[in-house]
Amino acid sequence: MFHFYTALSRWICLALLFEGRKRGSEAFVHPFKSQQHQSDIRIGEQQYFGRESRLFVVSDLESNGDDITGNATDTILSRRQSEGFSISSPGEATQRLGASAGPTVWTEFGRIAQEYDPVNLGQGFPDWLPPKFAVDSLVEAVLDSAQSPHQYTRPAGHPNLVNQLARRYSIHLKKDIDPMEEVAVTVGASQALYLSLQTLVQPGDEVILFEPFFDLYVNQVKLAGGTPVYVPLKFHPYDDNDDTVSGGEWKLDRDELMKVVSPKTKAIILNSPHNPTGKIFSRSEMEVIAESLDLAGPECVVLSDEVYKFIIHAPPKEINAGDSPLCPGHTHFASLPGMWDRTITISSAGKTFSATGWQVGW
Repeated sequence: MFHFYTALSRWICLALLFEGRKRGSEAFVHPFKSQQHQSDIRIGEQQYFGRESRLFVVSDLESNGDDITGNATDTILSRRQSEGFSISSPGEATQRLGASAGPTVWTEFGRIAQEYDPVNLGQGFPDWLPPKFAVDSLVEAVLDSAQSPHQYTRPAGHPNLVNQLARRYSIHLKKDIDPMEEVAVTVGASQALYLSLQTLVQPGDEVILFEPFFDLYVNQVKLAGGTPVYVPLKFHPYDDNDDTVSGGEWKLDRDELMKVVSPKTKAIILNSPHNPTGKIFSRSEMEVIAESLDLAGPECVVLSDEVYKFIIHAPPKEINAGDSPLCPGHTHFASLPGMWDRTITISSAGKTFSATGWQVGW
């Protein structure tokens, strides 16, 4: 059973944020120094260095769980510009995003949703409570004084959690997974993607995105110094009569992909099940993506974003031999022949357990 220890740090940050607002603070960033700790903790990322701790709390800013990086940088820059803040020598991240960066879709839709209370389709998260066993596990972990879950744990993830994930993914991928070497726990799937891009991408490298896409991808690619390259998915209506409004399917065009893959391509971001269309990439489409890696070279990898793998509403009646045994209708890209060493699989507990605010990814 999952014990979501990462939630504790989020609660502390939120409590400090609330306290800062109660005091009427106008500053955007507040440092809190401590002589006893050796880490630098930030909302949405963790870095370990130096001899003292600085906890930077974002205040007077409406943010959401998916704004781990990229979008949050846009928001910071937009706020600074609106207050007349002049950046005469912008940092590298600001330069990469562009000095004209403004409010993101998250901030705009969030503001409108608070004002008019509509059904908000601008942000993807479940609108029901987490299952009771997940909440019970969280409470049990918080109250477990014997195990002391409130202190630092293993940087790559609590042993209980990585062992459980390794056990599950050994079934998913039909391969033995080493929990201590092949699993890392992150602050949501967004940070897993961010860290992967920061590790892989150098300035000048290209990263392929399938359009339409989750908008966070673009800024994360840019922050890593990469250049986004777009491959549009093509919509095929069930009824191609011009006078008929019809549903249809989004499909990957092999030629569109092959014409943009080059030795500059360092990564391809695959999101299946897909946000925002709901598309399930077929095994044959994934095989096309695998084939394209030959054109890119041996260092190109696929970042497989699989946060929706348990939310497939109409899985095929006949289980495909390549499907995950635990997720009918879903194919793990890493399970394709020869793709284990070319794939970083990314997922989280947020969508599956309707607990996006807990920010537990891997």
